[in-house]
This record gives sequence, structure tokens and C-alpha cells, in this order.
Amino acid sequence: MSISARLAGLFAIGVAVGGCDCSDGFGSNADPDAGASAVAPDAGEAKGKGETGLCPSGTDGDRDGFGEGCGKGPDCDDGNPYAHVGLDETCDFADNDCDGLIDEDVQNDCGDCDPGCAVGSYGDEPFPDEPPYSDLDGVGLNDEGDLVLDSTTLEFHFLWIANSEDLARGTVSKVRTSCPPASEDPGCVPNVEVARYYSTLCVPGDCTDTTGGPVQTSNNYPSRTAVDFSGDAWVANRAFGGQGSVTKYANDISGCVDRDADGVITTSADWNDDGMIDPSDPDEFPGDLDECILFTTNLGGVNYYMRSIALDAGDPATGGPGNAWAATNNVTPALLYKVDGTTGAISETLTLPAGSTLWYGGAVDGEGILWLTNYEGYLTYVDTETNEVGTIVTNSFFSGAWCSHYGIAVDQDGWVWLGGCNRDGGVYRYKPDRTDFASLASGTWMRVSFDGRGPHARGVAPDTRGWVWVAHTCANGTWAAGGGACGSLGGISRIPRELPDGDYDGDAEGYLLLYTTGNNTTGAGVDFAGNIWGVNYESSSATRIDVDGDGEPIDVNGDGLVSNADAVTVPVGYHPYTYSDFTGYGLRNFTSPSGTYTFVHEGCDGPVDTEWREVRWDATVPPGTDILVYVRSGDDLVAIQEADRYGPWLDSPAALDEPSQGPIAPNPSRYLRVEFHLSTTDPPATPILHSFDIVYSCPSDIN
Repeated sequence: MSISARLAGLFAIGVAVGGCDCSDGFGSNADPDAGASAVAPDAGEAKGKGETGLCPSGTDGDRDGFGEGCGKGPDCDDGNPYAHVGLDETCDFADNDCDGLIDEDVQNDCGDCDPGCAVGSYGDEPFPDEPPYSDLDGVGLNDEGDLVLDSTTLEFHFLWIANSEDLARGTVSKVRTSCPPASEDPGCVPNVEVARYYSTLCVPGDCTDTTGGPVQTSNNYPSRTAVDFSGDAWVANRAFGGQGSVTKYANDISGCVDRDADGVITTSADWNDDGMIDPSDPDEFPGDLDECILFTTNLGGVNYYMRSIALDAGDPATGGPGNAWAATNNVTPALLYKVDGTTGAISETLTLPAGSTLWYGGAVDGEGILWLTNYEGYLTYVDTETNEVGTIVTNSFFSGAWCSHYGIAVDQDGWVWLGGCNRDGGVYRYKPDRTDFASLASGTWMRVSFDGRGPHARGVAPDTRGWVWVAHTCANGTWAAGGGACGSLGGISRIPRELPDGDYDGDAEGYLLLYTTGNNTTGAGVDFAGNIWGVNYESSSATRIDVDGDGEPIDVNGDGLVSNADAVTVPVGYHPYTYSDFTGYGLRNFTSPSGTYTFVHEGCDGPVDTEWREVRWDATVPPGTDILVYVRSGDDLVAIQEADRYGPWLDSPAALDEPSQGPIAPNPSRYLRVEFHLSTTDPPATPILHSFDIVYSCPSDIN
């Protein structure tokens, strides 16, 4: 049975074959003069003026009773008995009814009379959602069965955690958070370290960065990470006393680089399945030979302390990766670098406002504004599209205490959240005034203090359920003299996102506190299953805390209690120090919510190729949302994954032979892969895909 036949049974695909049987050369209208009592002429009957027949008094060349001087009237084509006034239009490439139009209202869905025209229609029944023929990434079904943006279906299953002092150089751990269905990967195990990489790339024989400068191979002290729309990751290297930089990693092996041209990608992996990477094993940790470390870009000079990194939305029209933005932390004037997401080249160097130099972190909101937080209690902002730099924004709760801001995140409303590392363990929220660019500095503030939960609220992570999760270095202990280890376990607090502006005592309000399994918890993050993660610096681990759809903790071990005994601990590299968007959750949900639905359609039955004509779709696209359509074609399911992508088409239909976005190639071919890219800049508004048709043509003997 063919793939299309199997899909027809599984997904109730509706295929309508249009057109007509034109094998007789005239079409399917056997009666050329229905309603006019006319018949086609006999082959031997005389023709011409004055002869007996249907028009004895005029000229009737085709003997259909119509012509010059004939009683029935003139003929628009006196050489075709199937063309005259009053005749029904037939799909035969002729003007049958003599109205000046050819084949109007009778052409098939291919726009012609091809009897092999076919249409695959989807959406009236549930959309196909089974790989390898279809895939949902960031989209799901609403109550009406239409496709909408839905972050719960995102296929990002990894954390990227910077290990500040690992292997005397600095590394990044890749941790798997969940597994796909068992049928796709039956050997998958969640909550394990699946790879580890150096925080800089020093290619043997060519230890230079993208600018041609030398790459630092010790004391990089990586901290913040960021994850883009492809799952690829970035890390910022502070490099105290040395050369700061950023490095990018490929999430999928298809994005890695076969530098030694041996046909095999050499990369880190947990080959012995013990749940962690052994750095002494060159198979598990190939170091600088790892071909999934894409590049390192040096930023600034010595002692520029590259602490912050954030990613913008990139270009949805091309599907290109977002750019990385990294700010200095120790020079005057403070600088902001824009790094190309594909090449690693520095595309812009901007000067940040005077008055502060200690920039600690960044996050990009849904309007493309980059927010930068400062250790001294300030914010500033930058338009990532125009590169315009805003002014300094002062926290109205700033009291002059050391270490006022640490982690930063944005939520679905573009509100800015800050972990307050001062002694009250505070959390701050800033609501910008979005009247215009200048007014962004004229917003309002809210604070939640946690005096009873120890100092240093660092990492902060909003979710889509209405909560904000905040990491406490010591949830109920004392910061040791000299800034050392905590005296107890770290923890993560949960606060309501929509608190009115004002000042709150989180302890008195009784906001939920969840202990982690490690101490010195610096980072808080949300994975795409909605669970909460803490990054534990002193314990060299990450902790997963399972919560339900409402954000309530789950009694995982079934002992009747919800405690840190229900949490999962994952060992990583030495001294992990990440409190940024280390899952990509913020980028995909708040910076630029987007998702993709892909479907592979097999064409004609039999050993023939299909001529692909059009893709049509029915959608509701509210203001601030988009649906872009791309296609790939190929002769097998493997080749089509790597084939050239054509598009985008913004409006239906996508004519696959048009010169502006096509013509697609190869065409004819066996398969067509259609990609619908849904996005919004105004969440929770979402585009809605109701249905789509794939129009194609098969040889007539196949149908």
C-alpha cells in the first residue's frame, strides 16, 4: 500500500479529482446544442451556403445550425460544432457558449482541463500530527480543531548550563529534560547530562576566533547562556583578567560542522549511559575536536567581563537565527555588541548610557526591545531593529545597597523582572510605558522582599501560567563570610505575576517556597513541560521540581508530602553559574512566540513523479500575527529534509511555479513538504490555520 493510501485511511484525507474526460478532443458535452434541438453533423453531410440542413439560408461551416445568415443566429467559431450561443461551457480549451471567455467556471483545481488534477485537503478532519509525515513544533489544536500557537508542544528538551570553573577553562553542560514518545526514541532517558563542551573553540592548528584573534583556553569563567529558535545555544565568557567572548553550539547534529571531512560528526555524548559526561574519556568529551562547537567571537579587550547575553527574534521572513547581544561589565564607556547569529561576526558596537558600567544581563521583549540590567540597580534599553539606545532607568526601590540587580527576564506583557541580590532577597518588576521609545523609561515598579529566605534572589523566570519563579541562593541560611557556600539548601519561590504595583513582604504573604536539592542556587528556569529547574553553584548540579498545569508542586514519590525529596538532581560540571534563559522558554513564549506545522504529502500513485501546482490555505490572521508558508520538494523522505526551501508566501495561494518565490525544484517530484510558520508579536493573540489544500497533477492513467 502506498504512503498516500495509508495516510488516507489514518487521517481521513479528502482527495478530489477534478476536470473532465477530454479524450475525444471536444470535452464531455456529448450534445453540442442541448436545449436548441441541434445535433452534431453527419460526416458525409454537405456544408456551406444554400445547402440543405440546419441552416439552408446561411453559411454554417460546422453544420451546428449557427452561422452567418442562419436562423438561430451567428456562430463565434464556425469551424467547431461545439461552440455557439446557448451551449454549456465545457472544459475543452474553447469558447463553447460564445461569451468571449474560454472554459470559465469549469476548469479544475489546477486551473486547466487536465484530468489528472488532484487535491489533498486537510483540516476538515483533525490535522495529521504523526511523524515522519507531519510535525508540531510550538503549535497545537484549539477547541475547534484548528491549529494555533501552543508552547506546550515545543520540542526543546534541553537545558544549557555554564560551568564557571570546570576543567580550569569553563564548560557548558547540555541536560536532557524530557523524552519524545517511546516510539521515536525508545532508549531515551530524561534528566541526564547528554553532552559537555568547552566554553570556547580552539580548533587544532587554527586557534583563532571569528575576528582572527587568539582564543583563550583557560579561565573563561562562563556564566549566562541563551537558546535560540533552533535549540542552538550561546554562552558568554566573563574571562576575568583575560579576553571575554561568546560561543555558539549546535543543538542538532545536522547543524554541526565536519571540520576534518571524515564524514562523521565528532561530538560529546554519554556513550556509557551513566547520566553524565566523563571529561577524561575522549569519546564522551572530545574537547576542541568537538564539531558541534560552531565558533567563538572575542568581544572587547582584556578585562571587559562579558557577563550578559540575550538573543533577538531574528528574521521570521527568512527563518534565520536571532542575533546575540552582549554587554561589557567593567569598562568606561560601557559597550554593547551585536553578534550575527549565523556567522558570529560583530555587526554593531553600541555605546551604552553614561552613569553605569556594571551591566549584568539582558532579555529581549516581544516588541524587539533589549532590556539590560545593572548590578547597581539600573536598567537601560535598546531597539534591536534600529539599534537606538535608550536612557538610564532607576529602580524606585533602589536604596544604594550593593548588588541590587542580578537576573533579568521579560514576560508576555513585556514587563521586566529582576532578581534582587541585595540583603532582602528582593524581586523587582518594571512596567514600561510603551507610548513611544522615549517613554519606555517612564514606567512603574513593584517589589517583593524575602527577608526570611536568605540573601540573594538571583535567577528569575516567568511562566505562561501566571507565576514568576525566583532562585534564592540560601533559602534559609547564612551567606558565609567572604561570599562562600550557603549554610543550607537553596530554594525557589513562586510569586503571582499580576501583583499591583507596590511593595510586598513575600514571607508575610506566604508565597510558596520550594527547596532544591543543592545549595547556592543561582538560576531558575522553566522547561517546555512546565517544570521548574534550579542551578546549584556549590553543589555542581541542577534540580528539577515537577509542577502541574497550575504550577502546583507534585508529590512525585507518592509519600504524601511535597518536599525536596520529590525533586530530581542532575550532576553537571564544576560550579554551574547560570541564571539566564537557559531553556529558551522566554524567547519562544515572550520574545517572539512562534511555531511551525510541517506536513509531507506523497503525490501520485505508481512509479511517476507529481507536478506540484499550488498550496492554498484558509486562516484567520489577527493584527500582530502572521502565517508564512514554505515548501520543499524531493524524491524521498530523507532528501526532502535537506532540500532547498522556497518561500515565504504570506497570502494564499502559494503558486509553486511563480518566479518570485519559486519555481520550486525539483518539480515534478515524489513528495512535497509544506511548512506553516505561525508567529505573533501581540500574545496571547495567535494566528489560526483552519485548513489547507495541496493541488497537484498526475498522469491521467494513474488516476
